[in-house]
Amino acid sequence: MSGARSRRVLIWVQHLLGSGHLVRATVLARALAAAGFQVTLASGGRPVPGLTCGPARLVQLPWVASDESFSALSGEHGQPYGGALAAARRDRLLALLHEARPDVVMVEHFPFGRRPFRAELLPLLQAARALAAPPLAVVSVRDIVKRERKAGRHQEACDWIGSLFDAVLVHGDSAFLPFAHSFPLASALGSRVHHTGYVAAQSVAAAPTSAAPSIAADAAGPPRHGVIVAAGGGAAGLPLLHAAVAARALSGHRHQPWQVFAASLAAADRARLLTTAATQPPGLSLHVGQRDLAARWAGAVAAISQAGYNSAVELLAAATPAVLVPFVGPAGESEQSVRARAMAAAGRALVVNEDALSPAALAAALDALPREMPPSPVNLDGAAATARWLRQALAARPGP
Repeated sequence: MSGARSRRVLIWVQHLLGSGHLVRATVLARALAAAGFQVTLASGGRPVPGLTCGPARLVQLPWVASDESFSALSGEHGQPYGGALAAARRDRLLALLHEARPDVVMVEHFPFGRRPFRAELLPLLQAARALAAPPLAVVSVRDIVKRERKAGRHQEACDWIGSLFDAVLVHGDSAFLPFAHSFPLASALGSRVHHTGYVAAQSVAAAPTSAAPSIAADAAGPPRHGVIVAAGGGAAGLPLLHAAVAARALSGHRHQPWQVFAASLAAADRARLLTTAATQPPGLSLHVGQRDLAARWAGAVAAISQAGYNSAVELLAAATPAVLVPFVGPAGESEQSVRARAMAAAGRALVVNEDALSPAALAAALDALPREMPPSPVNLDGAAATARWLRQALAARPGP
């Protein structure tokens, strides 16, 4: 391919409550850029300080976020999503399509979710289809999608895929959690569905230079030390953080150092956590802000975490014994519960359900974890495999 121009990819991603969707998209963007693609990543969620795409270009759309129940979407100034805000985002995406001239348009999650954003995504995909040389249109979706309660939603997703997309790239391992487990019409999509393997952060195998020596694992594999607790930012992760801090004094691991991580915390919530921490044995620290936990998991004796995609993948890669508290929330979310149960069934974790969460329950589960686990058999090559699949798919397309 000497002398040929680099292939171009335009990625759309929208995170709403936590930043997991955006984190996974940036890992993909970096992997695609490393494979020689020119990547433009259009993010529609609240900006996340410190998150970078490497050589990929990050474009911030007018952002939209959600409340914990996922029932209300609003912009930076509190305006509801729709009307002028949706139109501004649509116009920016259409401009990016003509500016970037992509060979691939990758849409994260839609049409298996993010239906409210069809006002901007359908015009983007239809405009891409109408080009003289239409780009390859693919869905980038995590291992588990939300089971729809409304009749016809699954079929509607299939119809949109049939008319607007060429492929569905499922970032999971079919031997661990096949896509059909959460999407009942997966067989109707036929050969469009491709499992890439899980998308693991590029730093999973390497400790960040800023990691504490007693926590991070180096290439020589020093003994594991300490307990890592992590939850997303905001109200969704607060019950887990409070229970975990109070669980320390009840656990056989109370003499280990504990590091507690939250993506974000309001000042009052942080003050309450610090007050609880002050009653615990010495050696507990609280960290707030964007953090790279991959290497810290790998150096820890045990972990307490929710069961979001990125945390689960990092824990599987690190082979760290983990207590998982899957997020359900007022909307009755099932994604994390499905993933946590699969990890428990594979002997990779113990689960404490959100409605049974207490310091005593966490301490008991933590003390019941095995001391160590073998390396995970789950396919974690999803980012590189996505780049390979796109190259092969583009090469197989007829020329203009």
